[in-house]
Amino acid sequence: MLITKINGEKEEFDKSKLAESLTRAGVDEITRNEIVAHIEAELTASMTTRDIYHHAYVLLAKKGKKIAAKYSLRRAVLDMGPSGFAFEQLVANIYRQKGYTVITDSYVKGHCVEHEMDIIAHKGEELFMIEAKFHNQDGMKSDVKVALYVKARFDDLHNADFLYGDAKKLTKGILITNTKYTHTAIEYAKCVGLNIIGWNYPHEYNLQDMIEEAGLHPITCLNNISKKEKESLLEKNIILLKDLQSKSEVMNELGIDREKQRNVLNEIKEIINKNINMELTIAVAFTRLVVALALGILLGIERSVSHKNAGMRTYALVALGSCLFVLVSLYAITDLDLGANSDPLRLVAGVVTGIGFLGAGLIFRVEERLSGLTTAAGLWMACGIGVATGFGYFELAFSATVLTLITFTVLWYIEKKVVLVTDKKKDDILGIK
Repeated sequence: MLITKINGEKEEFDKSKLAESLTRAGVDEITRNEIVAHIEAELTASMTTRDIYHHAYVLLAKKGKKIAAKYSLRRAVLDMGPSGFAFEQLVANIYRQKGYTVITDSYVKGHCVEHEMDIIAHKGEELFMIEAKFHNQDGMKSDVKVALYVKARFDDLHNADFLYGDAKKLTKGILITNTKYTHTAIEYAKCVGLNIIGWNYPHEYNLQDMIEEAGLHPITCLNNISKKEKESLLEKNIILLKDLQSKSEVMNELGIDREKQRNVLNEIKEIINKNINMELTIAVAFTRLVVALALGILLGIERSVSHKNAGMRTYALVALGSCLFVLVSLYAITDLDLGANSDPLRLVAGVVTGIGFLGAGLIFRVEERLSGLTTAAGLWMACGIGVATGFGYFELAFSATVLTLITFTVLWYIEKKVVLVTDKKKDDILGIK
């Protein structure tokens, strides 16, 4: 079946391309195959690539806003136009999040002439100068003329001296675009050593990867506000979802009603919140509880063998209870309308405080020595392991369990040896046999 591309050309529908784009968005295999089969069954000769994209997006939106937003990210960036200002701010924020000090829209003196630079990012002795090339239409590509022009500018800047913090020389010049490069532009960039980043170029750590890693989604990926409202927000320098989340009062200025504001904030929370698993099924929750219980028992066995007051049951209950409190907070924030700024870590802080009181009850004085300190610290670790398991960080929880067991056993042995040597030296000094 022939379909129409954005540039008007006809091409054969290739389901592997659709499947690849869904895979890049993180769509699971079953859902991906369902969507591909659904679209393939409804193909008509009049369909365009944009129609196919929209159809796939609608089907994904029924599965969840987060995965749909990831799939539509490229379109959302295109909609940040028509000017390139918002795109420049998006790129600037990516580098800010990586710890760079960022300056936008400034003039810098090269070896020969002055240049207007979209973004300057510096950290330590690193100095990056970035040319951000924005296109607001799909199908447009940055060609070799753009690469030639930018390379000439960077050559002039490489020969100049600067003073941005500790950076005195240009470390790297980078050309970034939100679409693609022509084959000739890529070949030229490879030949002359020009650093270029496009939507899906290079294969690893391209622009899409950078945005997703930083979690900096633009407001144009929202479904609950109109195109006009998005444009008004961009004019007010509200570029990213996190900007709107922290300055939600701007929606009042635009006349957006309360119910719609609440829907917008909930959509933002679902898209950008990395700590909450929005698909926390009962099966997943039960698995986390079982893992927390098992790890708690593992720690408790060693304590029981060592004839300590807190044994298997105590450690198991602490790990299990900590995990349960985390899961309850995740369910509550996901299922109830607790506001966009609800934070499960507040509940974790309360759990840690409560375990502190439990641990304090295990510490007591025996003659000149304090007893129970290691057991109390072990309970505190069991709490942390339970919390990590509750959030789904299994590797972290297993690693912490192994290190705690090493502390209980290997370090105990070393500690005993050190104490024996120290006591022997003390006895020798005092002449005690």
